Amino acid sequence: MWKTAAFVLLAVQVYLLTATALPHVSSFCKRHSEQTTNLPNVIIFGKGGIIASKGATNTQTTNYKVGVTVEALVEAVPELCDITNVSGRQVSNVDNGSLNSTILLSLARYIHEDVADPTSHGTVVTHGTDTLEETAFF
Repeated sequence: MWKTAAFVLLAVQVYLLTATALPHVSSFCKRHSEQTTNLPNVIIFGKGGIIASKGATNTQTTNYKVGVTVEALVEAVPELCDITNVSGRQVSNVDNGSLNSTILLSLARYIHEDVADPTSHGTVVTHGTDTLEETAFF
């Protein structure tokens, strides 16, 4: 019985994922020309977690809040734009405990589309340390 319920839930999630529009992919490098053809194209998928967290001060190492976007992460390292054409898509922005199959299915779909794009040279997924094995396995 539970296998049938799990299958129905998975089928509904897949349907909802395929029926909804993809989040917008944004280019983060500010140049005279939007892309430099001699640089590789890399997309960063943001999932949330510790890497997307910050405290009230630079030295606060506990009780920080999730909410830093992919764009803000790239802006914190402007040198990335010297070595690649960086774009990003915010898949989710939740703490590690809120990761669920809907987010993982969305992430898998977006990565599959990016890898199939012949102009794409790399894919990066940002997430917290607690969800590393879930993301790697999925």
